[in-house]
Amino acid sequence: MSRRTPADIARQLRREAGFGCCICGNPIFQYHHIIEWKDDQHHRPEDMMVLCPNHHDQATKGAMTEAEQRKFKASPRNIQDGLAKGRLAVRQNYCAASFGSVTVVGEGPFLRMADEDIIEFSLGEDGNLELSIKLYSENDDLLLKIERNEWTSCCVNGGDVSTIFGLLRTDTIKLELNWTD
Repeated sequence: MSRRTPADIARQLRREAGFGCCICGNPIFQYHHIIEWKDDQHHRPEDMMVLCPNHHDQATKGAMTEAEQRKFKASPRNIQDGLAKGRLAVRQNYCAASFGSVTVVGEGPFLRMADEDIIEFSLGEDGNLELSIKLYSENDDLLLKIERNEWTSCCVNGGDVSTIFGLLRTDTIKLELNWTD
């Protein structure tokens, strides 16, 4: 069995979590196995949840009990806050993002380098904004990879990546993205 979460299960988990971390609502997330993968290779939605990279690391390292995880899964932050479409929800039928003083409008790749899409925005099936981004070091080492809001890779050592409504910020990579509605 592949460790990659099947698309239908991933969709179900995103929806039930309000498109963000069950604990903090962060719209950049990973899929977490409450019943650990090493103990039981499964993709049962009732034993999985959506967590941001920080809370995923905390849960995986045992700093959060199974009971605590299930409590957060049962009452996800974005649902509590009335953000059922997530913190990246937009209220129009197009994407708009600011890169410094430049605003770009529309879906698709906004930055390409060496025939590779680096930053891309799209509207998901429920009207939520989806971010895909790849960031590299000066030595061309992959530092950060997010695919349609799913945090799939990160090597940002000692840095801080944070999100609040309408903003993704990282101090290590010197990137700040704002999306507007």
